[in-house]
Amino acid sequence: MKTTTRSWLAMIVIGIFTIMANLDASIINIALPIMSKSLAVPISQITYTVMGYMVILSGLLVTFGKLGDIWGKGRIFTLGMYSFTIGSLMASVNFGFEFLLLARFVQAVGAAATLSNSYGLISELFDNHTRGTAMGINTMFISAGFVAGPALGGFLLQQFAWNAIFMINIPLGIIAIILGHLFLPKNHGRQQATKLDGWGAGILFIIITLFFVVLEAGQTIGFRQPLIIIGFISTYTILYLFGKATKKCAITTIHF
Repeated sequence: MKTTTRSWLAMIVIGIFTIMANLDASIINIALPIMSKSLAVPISQITYTVMGYMVILSGLLVTFGKLGDIWGKGRIFTLGMYSFTIGSLMASVNFGFEFLLLARFVQAVGAAATLSNSYGLISELFDNHTRGTAMGINTMFISAGFVAGPALGGFLLQQFAWNAIFMINIPLGIIAIILGHLFLPKNHGRQQATKLDGWGAGILFIIITLFFVVLEAGQTIGFRQPLIIIGFISTYTILYLFGKATKKCAITTIHF
């Protein structure tokens, strides 16, 4: 595909959500003490809003990447934009800790759908002469989101309530959704794309979730506790068996 002005306008959409998805992984950290006091929950519980976001995001990246191959990267990216913006709207309304956890789940689903298909979209939108530049810009957006989080969060918390860190996503998300409908490719996936491996996606999600839970628990009760050691061993065992099964399936597919 030849690079056009439309390609760079689509890059703006990709960049907005790349920044926001990574921004929301770091901006919340500085607000945790304030959120803990406002929502009347211990600081050990409020950290679930961070861990839950990262677990869902990490666990669904591969799944949404595959869905992008099957149904079209532009389509999955657009669904992700809606999910992340709706999740931000939910998080900006103080309906209690449990509702905030749900909002962060919705946000994470959207972030996974957009991030997992951003580079694929760039490959489709840009030709060989500009693709590397576009990918470099997108990587810069990833870093910018993480780096800007604490500084932007500190500024917003000085001026407004804690939910302002989520409110800023809403107008940006709406603008990006409108631009996305205008400039993102309306592809429909690959006709020969294989079906989603639901069992594999589920096991991978379990492995990532178990690892994060054990890591978080280890920081709380100590990494030398028997329960934590068993957790790490279980994670490694499942990962090892999953890797062997995946390798066997790949060899079988190549053989036939």
